[in-house]
Amino acid sequence: MPAFGTSIPRKVMTLFLLVDCSGSMAVSGNIGKVNGAIEEMIPLLRNISDENADAEIRIGVLAFSSGCRWIGGGVQDLDHFQWTDMKASGLTDMGAAFRELENRLSRKEFMDGAAGNYAPVIILLSDGEPTDDYRSGLAVLQHNNWYREAQKIAIAVDKASIQTLSEFTGNIETVLSCNGQKEDLKHLIVNVATVSSKMQSRSQTAGTKVDEKEIADQIRRQQEDKKKQVISELAHMIKERGEASVDGNTAAEIESYLAKVGVPSGNDLEPTYKGLVAHLKSLGGSTGTPAGGANGTAAASASGKTKAKVADPFADDNDW
Repeated sequence: MPAFGTSIPRKVMTLFLLVDCSGSMAVSGNIGKVNGAIEEMIPLLRNISDENADAEIRIGVLAFSSGCRWIGGGVQDLDHFQWTDMKASGLTDMGAAFRELENRLSRKEFMDGAAGNYAPVIILLSDGEPTDDYRSGLAVLQHNNWYREAQKIAIAVDKASIQTLSEFTGNIETVLSCNGQKEDLKHLIVNVATVSSKMQSRSQTAGTKVDEKEIADQIRRQQEDKKKQVISELAHMIKERGEASVDGNTAAEIESYLAKVGVPSGNDLEPTYKGLVAHLKSLGGSTGTPAGGANGTAAASASGKTKAKVADPFADDNDW
């Protein structure tokens, strides 16, 4: 029994990130987004770990390109974790990463928590096809008990093979897609890491097992909720400022525009709003006022044509 005043050691829940650092990850700044995401998630993971009296979260980042290496030497506790930015170059030796992970998933290596270990979370991120024999590496990893019990999520960036990544997770529904130019990759990585770590550490301490699909579904719900919120706020900004026409297709146009530029992860919508207004004007030739406004009426009269009246989809604020 621990002496009075001493803390009881907590079991360890390790978050493993397997990150594709091949040359293609330099395209569109994807490797920079990954680096930024890992830096941003560390304080969030510290909070999750501190709030759980039974589980301590640790992190291990395995970068793979032409070969693979552990950032910082291996698994580290979050209080001492020092991040060093990864560089993108070389091939996509995913099979080598699988073999290296299998070598370290043992109590003699990384799973050496003094009070024991909970099943880990393993997140695989890649933007292309493996360039080595990944299936033989995966076959070795699949015999590892820690891997079989782990929560496994994959992030398919750009042209990554969803089918290949689903072989790793064991379920195509636990592969989340993200186009580096259309979605906020940084925000997605932070969400996946924090949500999966929180759900896994809490479920393990409660003696239950969380379904990987449940984690992926929650991430998707968060993404959809965020998109709806942004569409609503942009719609009201358009209505209030009157810088573009409003008609029955406006909400759909906003959604289409966000699919091209990405849903902003922060609260500052001004850059997105300015680009959206320019986009809407280019589509409709707007004079800069809402449909039915003075300029719109004048333009219709000058052309000798009467513009059809279209219902304002934002008239009832309660719908948004």
